[in-house]
This record gives sequence, C-alpha cells and structure tokens, in this order.
Amino acid sequence: MCLAHVHVMIVWVGGAILGLWLLRAILCGLGRVARGVFRVLGRGAGDAGGDWPPRPAARSCTEARCGHVNPADARFCARCGRPLSGKDVDDYG
Repeated sequence: MCLAHVHVMIVWVGGAILGLWLLRAILCGLGRVARGVFRVLGRGAGDAGGDWPPRPAARSCTEARCGHVNPADARFCARCGRPLSGKDVDDYG
C-alpha cells in the first residue's frame, strides 16, 4: 500500500470519527432542548418550578427530643412512634 492510500484512509477514518462526535453533540443538544420544553410545558400557569406533581410537605415529630422529619402521609413518627398531629391521625382505624 502506498503512502497516498494511507493518507486517504486516515482522512476517511478521522472524518468518520469527527462526524460521529458531531452527531452525538447535536443529539445531546436536542435532548437538552426537548427536556427543557417538556419541563416548561409540564408546569401549571402559576407554578414557579419544582417537582411535578408537587410533593406534599414533610411532617416533623412534635416530640421535643425526637424532631424526626417524616413523610407527608405518615400518621406516626418513624423514630419514636408517637402519633403526628393532624386531622388524618384521628381517622386512623
């Protein structure tokens, strides 16, 4: 194989690698744009951002020595077992 063929091969391989890299960069950029569009479209009119659907607020244990932060739907403290204050505690059955 002569030197001219080697140079042509290097140019083709380099062009292919550069082309694949450029294609990847374009696709990643389009993915970022699409995520941004879907993020904006998923929000309500007055929503300033954050998770969608919005997560309920966490509930802290009222015991002074505990103060554990529990999930919003918890009825009892996961650390000390005391009932958490709220109207849904009375409905526990």
